[in-house]
Amino acid sequence: MSRGVKENRTLSISVIACALSLVIGCATNGAGPNSALHGPDAIAAMATQALSSAGRPRQELFLVYLAPGTDPSGGAEQLVRIFQENNCKDVVITIGSEEPAGISSIVIGALEFIPPGTVDGCEIVVVAPAEAASGITAAANRAGVNLIYAIYPAP
Repeated sequence: MSRGVKENRTLSISVIACALSLVIGCATNGAGPNSALHGPDAIAAMATQALSSAGRPRQELFLVYLAPGTDPSGGAEQLVRIFQENNCKDVVITIGSEEPAGISSIVIGALEFIPPGTVDGCEIVVVAPAEAASGITAAANRAGVNLIYAIYPAP
């Protein structure tokens, strides 16, 4: 891949999931996506599988999980701080939710307000329903991140 060319991918991975509370933290490669994982564990497993399928296995994910029914207000500002406070070239920032509207507003909002150059060349994984992909992909392209989008299966 030549410099300056963003490579965005969308992958479809099956996992069972259910609602949990908002979780922000680190996850390491562990259980595979075919196990009966739930909530943030399912998102982390899907992100790990997506990275592996894209030929980029990583050991550490910084996971931001938005549980269904969680109020996404203020989430974009929190995500901007996460991008600014973490070296996203060393850690893959993963954002995931089963709920397309909430995850879209947070990711798109954050990528629109992030200072120029903050995420150039960084790799992020978004795990969310298919209907959120187009808006998130467009925002990722404008921000200069390398996006891997893993489709969260419909229940």
